[in-house]
Amino acid sequence: MKKLLIILILLIPLNIYAEDINLLTDKYIIYDETSDKVRLSSNENEKVKIASITKIATTLVSIEEKTNLDEKVTYTYEIQKMIPSEAYVYGMKVGNEYTYKDLLYITLLSSGADAATTLAYYSSGSVDNHIQKMNELSKKVGLNDTYYTNVIGLDTNNPYSTATDQLNLLKYALENPTFKEIFETKEYTASTGDVVKTSTARYADSLNLDTTRITGAKTGYTDLAGLCLIGEFTSNDHNYYFVLLDEPISNNYDHIRDALKLVNYYDTNYNEVTILNKNDFVLDIPIINSKQKSYKVLSPKEVKYYTNITNYDESLIKYKSNIKELSYKNKINTNIGNIEILYNDELVEKIDITLNEKLNPNIQSFLKDNILLFIIPILIIILIIAIKKRRHK
Repeated sequence: MKKLLIILILLIPLNIYAEDINLLTDKYIIYDETSDKVRLSSNENEKVKIASITKIATTLVSIEEKTNLDEKVTYTYEIQKMIPSEAYVYGMKVGNEYTYKDLLYITLLSSGADAATTLAYYSSGSVDNHIQKMNELSKKVGLNDTYYTNVIGLDTNNPYSTATDQLNLLKYALENPTFKEIFETKEYTASTGDVVKTSTARYADSLNLDTTRITGAKTGYTDLAGLCLIGEFTSNDHNYYFVLLDEPISNNYDHIRDALKLVNYYDTNYNEVTILNKNDFVLDIPIINSKQKSYKVLSPKEVKYYTNITNYDESLIKYKSNIKELSYKNKINTNIGNIEILYNDELVEKIDITLNEKLNPNIQSFLKDNILLFIIPILIIILIIAIKKRRHK
């Protein structure tokens, strides 16, 4: 029985670094922007509907098109008629003037289809032109699995994207200062005096959830897309981006609850550990033709590594030397190569090493390496003596 149990255990795939945050969706990606590393993902390349996350592309095209965001445009009855009845609207009033900045904030924060449609119409001359530009933007950013069919995020005409594509779009978008400022705003007062709150905050307030740690977010929902959420948060000085798609539809706003799970998980489980302190011994480098047999490499700096502290194992630290064999010919205060510091075979840091002590030759090596310095003068003396003797003859 014991043998059978052992065999069964060995057959179970074990991974001590597997992480399970118990998210309610199986389509997500969590990216550590500070470390430039995907921390967690599942079905991240599966094509799905993304609902109002679409509006990231909608607004980004307008931001890149328009230079004067204070310019005003009018919300007309003709534009109002373009909006499908099932779309969520902010409540813009026909005849009112709005700046492009107003429309950007209302689109991203409140997810109003009225603002998104108005923005697209005036930015590109028509909604269809704007959709075309959104798809052109996708190609420019390298989103190979994304196709937009409307500026709102409805399921009509089969739009699709992936968690990976939307992460890459968010990374690109947040490099734009205007987009970043709007995306990370919690509340905005439009030029009309209207106060606009984020949809994340609206949903969270209804359930008394604290979303202050989510620094920016865009929600989405349709029957086919489920609940969707894309956003960012900071944990232990690391900035994270996340994309949650196809969450089960419920009245508990589980996509927001899942985002808060992420914040709590990385707060609790991830932090920096010190691998090396300054002047810690790293390894010995052999020295040839010298009185010293080896050179002790000491770390010239403190080296830290951001990781899952619950799984951290010092035995997985390795050092790889890229220093060639040393000899007394190596000069003090010169670079002699570098040391790679690895954790679980992953490069943590590469450190340049400077020789900080003089290497002295042993006598045998010195004579061997400098024999010509002794032979040549002797040969010259012998030659001179020989020449003189010949002359005397």
